[in-house]
Amino acid sequence: MLTAMLLLVSVNISAQTLSVKPIEVHTGEQTEMVINLTGGTSMTALQFNLQLPEGLTAAKDNVTLGDATNGHTLSIQTLNSGDLLFVLYSLDQVAFADGELLRLPLTAGDEAIAGNGTLYSVRTATVDAVSHTCSDASFTVTVTSTQDDDANFMAVEASGNTVGLHLDYNNAERNTLALLDTYTSLTVTEDIPMKQISYVRNFGNTNWQSLYVPFEIPVTAALLEEFEFAYINAARQYDFDDDGTVDDMTIEVFKIKSGTLRANTPYLIRAKATGEKTITVNETTLYATEENSIDCSTTSLLFTFKGGYSTLGYGNLADCYLLGGGTWNPVREGGSMKPMRFYLKIESRDFTPLKASVIRITVFGEDDETTEIKTSSINDDSQIIYNMQGHRMKQTEKGLYIINGRKVFVK
Repeated sequence: MLTAMLLLVSVNISAQTLSVKPIEVHTGEQTEMVINLTGGTSMTALQFNLQLPEGLTAAKDNVTLGDATNGHTLSIQTLNSGDLLFVLYSLDQVAFADGELLRLPLTAGDEAIAGNGTLYSVRTATVDAVSHTCSDASFTVTVTSTQDDDANFMAVEASGNTVGLHLDYNNAERNTLALLDTYTSLTVTEDIPMKQISYVRNFGNTNWQSLYVPFEIPVTAALLEEFEFAYINAARQYDFDDDGTVDDMTIEVFKIKSGTLRANTPYLIRAKATGEKTITVNETTLYATEENSIDCSTTSLLFTFKGGYSTLGYGNLADCYLLGGGTWNPVREGGSMKPMRFYLKIESRDFTPLKASVIRITVFGEDDETTEIKTSSINDDSQIIYNMQGHRMKQTEKGLYIINGRKVFVK
């Protein structure tokens, strides 16, 4: 649904003024342009051209003359340019009055867009037969949006204010959108083709953060110059002192170096520098927002990572964890989660909420976090060894292990 507003414009004719009242029109609907005249008591004839914004058409045969006319005759012609030529005159040299000059029916087509209209080549004749030529004046069509259940509509609630945004399914070349990190909620009701989507987010640190957006992100070389991405692979528990209780929990993630991040899917993102950053994707699709989740488990716990597009407060996040400072931390009273992120909920296999301390992230693909061992195996009772599935091991073979709490690659 498109809403076009024609802003008030005036054309001064010496002491006379033509003005166009502000109007709003939806695509596929009709409205009227009202032209008023003030100071017209010395005028007997008036001529002007009208150029309408693209997509707006006038029903020139259905014009209604207003009370500013006194038996004047109206002639309207369509010029080669498509503009309209209006001529109002009185054979008896009767002057105009002040008030409404005419009403012109308008129809907004499906392709109506923002633009400028113009009243130009304005000429007048006075009672004493003196002619005047006046300067042109333009008026602006401002595109806004309103909600309509039968229209293509996306609603964005930003900073507590609902903002409508029209998106045209049939002409994706006009669809651009900037998703801001200041939104309190985001709702997209249907998949919409887009020319461009930009996601603007402020990164206060260079630690891993959660990412959950309603569009796909191609992982390009240019993007990897500014960001790192990772996907969740598994959750692990470790008993390093062999006392039968869990000493450490870690979320295992793998770095993404190519491919495409899927829409409505939890991922991890890390900016290589702090500050406001923008991810821009061209020729894409804005997908309907869904609160999806991914799960993984150990033998005793279920880990659920769930994304969202609304601000969630402590009441919604009790017994949950948020990613901050590069680790998963329990949500404290008063804590909240912004839209376009995801949280972690941990439950025992009988679905009883479980409190845990800080949960680390183990990132595969980061060489600086792996120690390379140049031996074929390790067989030492003093070493606490786990494989990457979380199973306690007595010795190693070639591969990755957690040894005394550190990720180790054994050759």
